[in-house]
Amino acid sequence: MIMRIHSSHIGVEGCLRRARESLYWPGLNSEVKDFILRCETPTTVIHKLRAQFARYGIPDTWFSDNGPQFNCVEFRNFAKEWDFSHETSSPYYPQSNGKAEHAVQTAKSLMRKGKHAQSDPYLAILDFRNTPTQGFETSPAQRLMNRRTKTRTPGDYYAPRKHKCSIN
Repeated sequence: MIMRIHSSHIGVEGCLRRARESLYWPGLNSEVKDFILRCETPTTVIHKLRAQFARYGIPDTWFSDNGPQFNCVEFRNFAKEWDFSHETSSPYYPQSNGKAEHAVQTAKSLMRKGKHAQSDPYLAILDFRNTPTQGFETSPAQRLMNRRTKTRTPGDYYAPRKHKCSIN
């Protein structure tokens, strides 16, 4: 039952709220907390972040929610070893993590629309990353890499393209 409760990795408090709706046994709170603290997810998260940092560079500051995968000894050691500051939002005030929540909603929307249109969702994400953000003069790709990345739209590449034309 604990594995089922924790299947979404929503953190200690979320799992306890979920469990209290339908389950009870003596020691439920401590067993759920112990299980979640032993969860393998922070290993997984650190592995994914290492790949991202190797690709794009180590940030000065990493912002996250206060989920157990970020609020553990392994993650603190990773932050120290890789020399970045880790700041968290309040676990009881999810609105403070609004930028991340908005990004998730945008990605879900792009995936949903791509599926509905039977188009490649990765091309939608690529186009989104190359579209200037409202209030900025640059796109997320330009702010991250200081250049546009190649898309299927003509002119969206930082270097001239070579075109082959044939006239019959």
